[in-house]
Amino acid sequence: RLISESRISIYTKYFIVPLNLKKLYNFRCQICGQLISAPYGNKPVVDAHHIEFFTQSLNNNYNNVMILCPNHHRIVHTYRPLFKRQTKIFEYPNGYKEKALLNLHL
Repeated sequence: RLISESRISIYTKYFIVPLNLKKLYNFRCQICGQLISAPYGNKPVVDAHHIEFFTQSLNNNYNNVMILCPNHHRIVHTYRPLFKRQTKIFEYPNGYKEKALLNLHL
């Protein structure tokens, strides 16, 4: 079955950017650098996180997506730290700061 152009653009917009970034970082978390699925097998477990939440910005560009392990993804959504783009540091409401260890695209 043929895929219409509109379906290709939807696929590209929602899946290609995160998949390319996951591959760029070898499925490792940009904050902690961990490949958390390694001891369990060869299926990578990693999430694409929108720095500016997609539901608010509709921005799925490379410069708005980070690759995070499920733990850091949940922490970022729970505590909503401010991400300082120049320094690549998350600043949490309690004052804790966490720098992205891996950065090849931001």
